[in-house]
Amino acid sequence: MNEREIEEILKSIPEDEPRSQLEPYRELILRLRRKGRTYHRILEIVEEKFGVHVAYTTLYDFVQRRVRPRATESAAPPARGAPAPAEPPYAQPITYQSGRRYSQEEREEMRRRASVENHKPLFSVAEDTRPVFHYDPTHPLSNKPPAKKEEE
Repeated sequence: MNEREIEEILKSIPEDEPRSQLEPYRELILRLRRKGRTYHRILEIVEEKFGVHVAYTTLYDFVQRRVRPRATESAAPPARGAPAPAEPPYAQPITYQSGRRYSQEEREEMRRRASVENHKPLFSVAEDTRPVFHYDPTHPLSNKPPAKKEEE
């Protein structure tokens, strides 16, 4: 199939109706959230103005799916020649104790040092020169060392 045939098929298929009762009020809901309204308050507004009653979690999921990009959208490779997408705010450098922003190299060095520190042995193992096991056929097996004979 070529691109033209695919486009014709897509144009011939009618649009699906929204699956969510909240879809007609999407813009209103998202604007209310941007203005800091709580989910409970938005539920009250939608029910009062439009008579639509949904559960709190339904509204929450509705907003979350429309605010955050889907995994399939973010995983798609960018088209050739397309500008690189802007970094999301959570991908910005982390601010540490003094408010100073560390460079990528400094952060990598800090991680390397922490890894080295965390993988140090907790104690040094001195080599034990005592025999681990001694078999004496004249004595029964025991995990206690044989009693030393007192010299007379």
